[in-house]
Amino acid sequence: MPESARDETVRGWQARSALLHRDWRTLVATIDTMPAEERNEGEWRYWWARAQQQLGNGAEALPVLQALATERSYHGFLAADALQQKYSLNNRPITATEAELAELQQRVPALLRAGELRQAQLIYDARREWTFGTRDLSPRDLERAALLAHNWNWNDRAIFTAGKSGHLDDLELRFPVLHAQEVMRVTAPLQLDPAWVMGVMRQESAFTVDIRSSAGALGLMQLMPGTAADVARALKLPKPNTADLVQANTNIRLGSNYLKQTLDSLGNTVLATAAYNAGPGRVRRWLPEAGPMPTPLWVDTIPFSETRGYVRNVLAFATIYDTRLQRPITPLQSRMPATIAPRRP
Repeated sequence: MPESARDETVRGWQARSALLHRDWRTLVATIDTMPAEERNEGEWRYWWARAQQQLGNGAEALPVLQALATERSYHGFLAADALQQKYSLNNRPITATEAELAELQQRVPALLRAGELRQAQLIYDARREWTFGTRDLSPRDLERAALLAHNWNWNDRAIFTAGKSGHLDDLELRFPVLHAQEVMRVTAPLQLDPAWVMGVMRQESAFTVDIRSSAGALGLMQLMPGTAADVARALKLPKPNTADLVQANTNIRLGSNYLKQTLDSLGNTVLATAAYNAGPGRVRRWLPEAGPMPTPLWVDTIPFSETRGYVRNVLAFATIYDTRLQRPITPLQSRMPATIAPRRP
């Protein structure tokens, strides 16, 4: 392939191919040829360092892992596990005075209108006004807008707006503790990790109760109606309709039970998380063909980029929700199995 044809996608898959085959020299060489912006992504810094360790170059790997372990991310947490260090959560709240928030609403009246429409329970109109009002704001104004939405308990707009601003370190704002009582009530008899369920909800819907995807998935845990009907039937509950699935309690109960079914079927949290996004059938096809595979390697060679990112996000979010739920942090190395077993003949 000519060098001019090697774009980010090609380079990424060349690195993933080397990773899949544990060709550490090729992996290092491929990462080294990436532009600095790509090479500095957490994924490739982590695997560059791990490959160097496999090649006996631990001294070169150590500073890379040490720097990565200071970051709040899936690969940052993996690096901290490799170094047996505590996780760095790097909480940095957004700050703004009441006068600044008032000035923003005066200058951008669409935000004020959005708040009033929401108070009147005209939620779709409120979201349209919010989108209109935030479309051309500066990063600092977006931060203020996110804080404004957070103060109004409009949590999904706060999450989306903070993400658009680039300020990703306000953990209270970006990872709100919502529906926790219902999550605890449902997960306790199922022996499910509540932080994991919260991580799934955060990834699926950003806690938008009435969200509907283009594929037809509904509610906090983005349940497909057919899946919800199957779970309800197993629980001897009436078949839920669309209105039921955009109710928080119903969605959490059915979604958590489906997550439990998937966990029992596939055997571990990592495979169950992947299956919640891509379906159990695909995940079984992605299992190693011969011999066990280290779980971090399996995650980063999942063929679907959406599912790969989904699994990493949910596992990282579950770690953050340990803290938000005031529970001891479960390290990724404990939340994930050491290896993924090969598919059955």
